[in-house]
Amino acid sequence: MTDSNNRFEAEALEAGGGAEARCPLCGLISERRVARHDDFPNAVVSRCSECEHWFAHPLPTPAELGVYYSTTYSVRRSWSATELYAKFMEGRAEAQARFMNLPRPDVHSAIDLGCGIGALAACMRAQGITTQGYDADPRVVELGRKRYKVDLVEGHVGIDSTLAPCDLLCLSHVVEHFGDPIVEFGALVRFVRPGGYIFVEVPNCIDWMFDRRVPMESHLGFFTARSVVRLAERLGLEVLRLRDCGPVIASYYAAWSRDRARGWAFLRRWLPKSVRRIVCEVLGVFRHPPYARNESEGFFDAYGNPGEPGRLWLRVLLKKPVNI
Repeated sequence: MTDSNNRFEAEALEAGGGAEARCPLCGLISERRVARHDDFPNAVVSRCSECEHWFAHPLPTPAELGVYYSTTYSVRRSWSATELYAKFMEGRAEAQARFMNLPRPDVHSAIDLGCGIGALAACMRAQGITTQGYDADPRVVELGRKRYKVDLVEGHVGIDSTLAPCDLLCLSHVVEHFGDPIVEFGALVRFVRPGGYIFVEVPNCIDWMFDRRVPMESHLGFFTARSVVRLAERLGLEVLRLRDCGPVIASYYAAWSRDRARGWAFLRRWLPKSVRRIVCEVLGVFRHPPYARNESEGFFDAYGNPGEPGRLWLRVLLKKPVNI
């Protein structure tokens, strides 16, 4: 274990106090606290030795989440109004549709929760699938309506929501924001008809990311292939396909670190300290690598093989049994 590992875990132990860290997927108590959470200072991240799932605890309160999403998260998401972001989302949506083998003869209707600007919803509609997208952010919903002329609804869909059953439910970069994935994800499965499909994409997580202090981006769960399978098993869902995809994690964040270092060097030279962080958050370019430059390199459709280094995302296609 490196010195940085020891330091981060010591910080996590101090921050976590006596709070019991119980894995939300398998219920076991985790004794390994990895790091203090970047975005929620009262929470730490622990790792479950059984299912290899990382999770935040204690969970932020609804009030803390409300403040975070209306301030920090809102600023970070401001780059969703750029053409670069739209092209990135369109490329990813096409890759996700290929992963799901769309169009499928038994998929006629779809719901896309956390749809963002609606690139995936637009892609599915173009394939003849009746699709409705939902997102709690009014800005991205309006952007999507204007760009794609697709049916997007502003609002949060959760445990108490009521929607007509669909053939396909899409949750792209949503499940990692669930504090209790068994309850919250399980509540959404009821929107899928028996025998229907659920598509999930989440960030792929490895120990290396905590050692390098990769931004946690408000995530409450940090998934591995093993923990995704455990989640599916707990909910009685069949795993049809599961792959890690995108660029290799270490290479991706090495590029991110270099870009960020160059960005900060420029800001240190030309901007007063008081405005540097605001500029970095608003521009986003110093927080995220420039995605578009990787499109010609198979950025969206690059899938890993057993034994190779982990890639950035996990994509999984699940099926709901007819008896659920």
